[in-house]
Amino acid sequence: MITNQPVNLINRRSYPTCYSELSSLELSYAFLKRITDITVALLLLVCSLPLMIIVAVFIKISSPGAVIYKQERCTKTGKVFWLYKFRSMPDNVENGKRPEWGKTDDPRCTKLGRLLRMLLIDELPQLINVLKGDMSLVGPRPERPYFIKRFRTSIKDYDLRHIVKAGLTGWAQVNGYRGNTSIVKRVEHDLFYIENRSVLFDLKIILMTPFSLRLARSKSKKKTVAISKTNIKPTYNLALNPHLCSLQHCTCLKNSFTEK
Repeated sequence: MITNQPVNLINRRSYPTCYSELSSLELSYAFLKRITDITVALLLLVCSLPLMIIVAVFIKISSPGAVIYKQERCTKTGKVFWLYKFRSMPDNVENGKRPEWGKTDDPRCTKLGRLLRMLLIDELPQLINVLKGDMSLVGPRPERPYFIKRFRTSIKDYDLRHIVKAGLTGWAQVNGYRGNTSIVKRVEHDLFYIENRSVLFDLKIILMTPFSLRLARSKSKKKTVAISKTNIKPTYNLALNPHLCSLQHCTCLKNSFTEK
């Protein structure tokens, strides 16, 4: 069952507890980001409405069940919300079973669902999540509470992904780390985004998203990093800055990891 209780996060001390702890620059960024989220999400919803209607009709015709699939995910501070997607699998495919990690060419997908996933059309209903404020256009992709409990014990700093709202797209995704790819690398890129987030960085990620599909598919074919019960340490030095990065930092994004 979905609840309003957030996931118990280890690094809660990293979160500002009130607006008074935020700098004027951070407040300005948060305001601009929300305005951008609403404006772009509305524009994309209007433009994609004919396509979404066609997709909904084909889903209804191709297999029985609801057109929109709801799933529990976590966003800022670990708050749990309902994430909306076009259904790409048979209705009630889990049916009380333990959640399974998504795979490339997941055999549980319908033929239509496989196409929707490949083109990311199944994620269009998440624009509603953006309008509701559960998500932002840019941020770490939201994960299911079941997998969060697993990753937070095996990947250092995993909980820090929840300092910001989950996103429809993100720095990890435009660099090919989506689906069945390395979780450690995904966390590295998510935390890099959090450290360097800015309006220009968000805009860059949005513009890169349509061109990232082939890169994501090529990375998903490689052997992914297994998640063990040991503490996996990402290959970067994280020092969260209470202020946003400057324009100069945004000009050298890909080469800014500090290797140990």
